[in-house]
Amino acid sequence: MRYVLLKRLMFLTKSFVLKPVGYVEGYLSTSDLDLQGDIIVTEAIENMAKQIKLCPLKRVIYLEHDITKPVGRILKYKVHRKGSWSGLWAKVAIFQEEIYRKIENGELTGFSIAGRVLKYERRNV
Repeated sequence: MRYVLLKRLMFLTKSFVLKPVGYVEGYLSTSDLDLQGDIIVTEAIENMAKQIKLCPLKRVIYLEHDITKPVGRILKYKVHRKGSWSGLWAKVAIFQEEIYRKIENGELTGFSIAGRVLKYERRNV
């Protein structure tokens, strides 16, 4: 199992030697109600930013959460706040022409985060 992990890390490193074919900016996550009916609280958004800062592998952007398909890398990120609203904004370098074309054509329209829920509360909104 360790060999597979090392191989995967080597693949990720090689992927980012390439010159970016384009850049995209947007929010990775916000405190708005999302399409699944979830709200990510500001504390969790700030924790995401901290993880990105501390772990370079967290800066890798994968296609559809598939860790065998790295397509980009977070270059810049910042937590934005306005009143009770917050969002994690990022500038991402895209390394695959096909993926960048799909972004430009509107086939790929947003980011999707993956994570482990540590605490949740159900409310009627």
